[in-house]
Amino acid sequence: MYKLNKKVLALVFAFAMCLCSVSLEAFAATDYYQHWNDGKSGTYSYGNSSASSGNFSMNWSTSTGNIIEGKGWRTCDLTNLTIYYNMGLYTISGSAGCSYFSFYGWAKAPKLIEYYIVESWQNWRPTYTSRTTITVDGANYDVYTNSVKNAPSILGTSDFEQYWSVRQSKASTGTNNTITVKSHYNTWKNYGFPSSGVTWDYGVMAFEAYQSSGSGNATVWN
Repeated sequence: MYKLNKKVLALVFAFAMCLCSVSLEAFAATDYYQHWNDGKSGTYSYGNSSASSGNFSMNWSTSTGNIIEGKGWRTCDLTNLTIYYNMGLYTISGSAGCSYFSFYGWAKAPKLIEYYIVESWQNWRPTYTSRTTITVDGANYDVYTNSVKNAPSILGTSDFEQYWSVRQSKASTGTNNTITVKSHYNTWKNYGFPSSGVTWDYGVMAFEAYQSSGSGNATVWN
């Protein structure tokens, strides 16, 4: 399904979350659209809720919680996936809080996993247990793993593992960029990500924000 020449979507955040109560989802063919907030105070606006369009935007202010806006695939197999994006705008106001722009998703079996490929960030660059450094699509990424205990997930409160690839330098705005996702997945397998029998869940390219004010827009396709 990833060979379709069709624009699709984008998502992301460092913490897991249960989407069932406050998420809004829309489907078109294999496309998936998501915006989410944890119900805490703040002002949020989302642009372009059509799942069939790869363009989206998010504006937020005085957020005291966590919000996400993204587009991607409802079932996202990483084994042979390359996606493209253009991040047109990404800003945050002041030094409070944090935000990042990444490809984000979940696998449910044989074990529960949350994964991130972080392309840009504001105020905080994610770092966890360091594993290695890889070069993919002309950019250097630090690879991290993390174990999360008794936290919200797509399967409710649970233990799960996180796999991260974080760019050493932020991706530029206004240019077309590539993420060869399968290259990251092939590296993660060296550190315990299952190599077969995986039950994939959604994957999105997204803006994620926490306790901050800012704005972003992007277009994603494959």
